[in-house]
Amino acid sequence: MKIQHSARSIALLSVLLTALAAAGQVIAAVPYTVSTFATGVANVYFQPDSIALVDGHIFIGYGNGAAPDGSDGKSSTIVEYKMNGDVATTYSVVGHNDGLRVNPQTKELWAMQNEDGSPNLVIIDTTKGTQTVYTFGPTPHGGGYDDISFRGSDVFLSASNPSNNPNFAPAVVEATSAAL
Repeated sequence: MKIQHSARSIALLSVLLTALAAAGQVIAAVPYTVSTFATGVANVYFQPDSIALVDGHIFIGYGNGAAPDGSDGKSSTIVEYKMNGDVATTYSVVGHNDGLRVNPQTKELWAMQNEDGSPNLVIIDTTKGTQTVYTFGPTPHGGGYDDISFRGSDVFLSASNPSNNPNFAPAVVEATSAAL
């Protein structure tokens, strides 16, 4: 297997290693190094969780201490970084962000909130800076949704925090809507 190094893959690796470094000491093997790509801002955006890459920009979802079931009404922040670590744009999304993915067909950023209950999805058009919010009815497993995956035009969500135990509900559901 041949490993190719590109500026994009090295920057992404740097972000991932930085996140790991927060949990403990990380030592990189040559030819890699560990350095801080970006940091949160105390009491503004903090508790980084999710990461996505769109057209040469890195997006990080910060939970900001919001309740994972959205019950406190607080918001999370999605920060768009340039490849040099400078902040390009910030987006406020209602709820606790715990999932970012790029729709490969539309290049829109999908942000999932409230993995423990009352989930919502915010689709961000990063070229226009617009947001569209989608809410879900009661989940079959009694919890929320966490991660997003795309296969062609199909969208799948991982179910999380089931309240119905033993849980025999689907662990992965397909999201369908005329609006999506």
